[in-house]
Parts: sequence; structure tokens; C-alpha cells
Amino acid sequence: MTKIVNPEQISELLRECAREHITPYFRNLSEDDVQYKNDKSKSKVTIADHKSEAFLTAKLTALLPNSLVVGEEGVHENKSVLDYLQDSEKLIWVIDPIDGTHNFSSGSEVFCVMLALVKNGETQMAWIYDVCNDSMTFAEKGKGTFIDGVQIFIDQTTPLEGSKGFAGYKFVRQVENITINTLRCAGHEYLRILKNEAVFALYSFMNPWDHAAGTFMVEEAGGYVAKWDGSAYSSRETKGGIIAANSQETWQKVKDAIPHEILQKHVEKP
Repeated sequence: MTKIVNPEQISELLRECAREHITPYFRNLSEDDVQYKNDKSKSKVTIADHKSEAFLTAKLTALLPNSLVVGEEGVHENKSVLDYLQDSEKLIWVIDPIDGTHNFSSGSEVFCVMLALVKNGETQMAWIYDVCNDSMTFAEKGKGTFIDGVQIFIDQTTPLEGSKGFAGYKFVRQVENITINTLRCAGHEYLRILKNEAVFALYSFMNPWDHAAGTFMVEEAGGYVAKWDGSAYSSRETKGGIIAANSQETWQKVKDAIPHEILQKHVEKP
């Protein structure tokens, strides 16, 4: 894969995208620059989301002419774009132009750009660009995860008890002595796990732009990722839930703490 794309070239594209289309709008959005999506989420989308995805789509497909793009905003406009991920031959760029749009639009620095290069449902390379800290995280299949060029490793020995984790749901069967919250930005939550500042993140949604990069990075750094039913995660799937953890032991404890009614709602029955 390194012969197909130069990781540093992609990293520079992400930095260029942020300089031209994201940071100029940070804490500088007009009322007309922010809209709400007309779907169940009713989530915010900004002019920066649209401009950055358009920029990356043009640049990345020019770099790899036969590649396809699955971007958050593109899928919102045309749901059939998700079907690209079923292609077993072509390379697919999965783009989250601004992960943490709510934070971005509110002036919080907890947002990032996420990108994954996928083939046959499996991530081959991934980038998370923490814009405000100008920090680039990169992972390559079989070669590990790197933050600003330094390879990092997840501490698998850190116990769940006494640690931090991320979840949108409050657990009914609480695991004692853990701090659970949400950053409203999956990318930064994955980064906290990679930096050994948290030991798990639990999600009840599986949009590929939210997870194709982060789950891959956690696994390449030595962590453990699986769907709530215990099966392997694939960017081709959009239904179910995911747990990313520093170890399989932590994963199991978190899974066991999910209330039964919530678990049944999100785990598809055979």
C-alpha cells in the first residue's frame, strides 16, 4: 500500500485542507454558515464541513483516479454512496471532514479530520488530524500507529477500575470507580485511548466515517475492538454497536455492563 500512496503526502493534504477550509471558520461562523441536517440526528453541519469534504474528495481522487469516496456529507446527500464500501476491488477513501462538528461550531477545540483508506471492507491506512494542536496520527496495516512520527503502544495492563472511558449511554449496572463521559467527537476519544488516557470507548452507532480510522488505529497499537455481539468490526456495516478497548478483558467488562434492553436493541438477531 505504501507504493500506492505516500502517507506524508496525504498528511500534508489534511493540513492544507484545515488551513484553507476549516481554521478560517473556527470561532468565525456566521448564522448562515451553520445548518441542521434534515434527518433523525438533526445534527449540525457547517460550511467548513462541506468545503473540506469537497477539497479532500477532489484531491484524493486525483491522486488515485480509480478510487471512490465515502464522505459523511456525501452520504447525507445520497445514501447510495455507502454502497461503494461493498466494492471488493477499488480503493475507498472514507472521510469525516470535521469530526465533532457540534464542538467546532461551538468554539471548542475538540474536533478533528478523519480519513481512512479502505479495500474490501478493511482499512489499510488511516489518519486523524487534531487541527488545533497540529498533531497527526497515522496507522498502516501491519506496521503500527504513530503520533507525530513516534510509534505508540496501548498499555493493555491498565485495569478498567479507576480508569476513564467514553460512552453515550449511562450504564445501569455500573462498574465501580470509573469515569464515563463523552467528548462528542469519536476521533478525540480514540486518541485518548491511543495515548493511554482512557481505556475504552463504547458506541451504539457505526457510521464508517466515525470509526474506520479510529478502530484501525487502536488495533494497530495493540488494543482490542469488536462489535457488541463479539464479532469483528467492518466499515461495511452500519448497524450495531462497537467497543474499542485497551484489552480484551476491558472489552468484556464493558460489554457485560451494557443494560440488557440496550444490548438487545443494537445487536442484530440471527
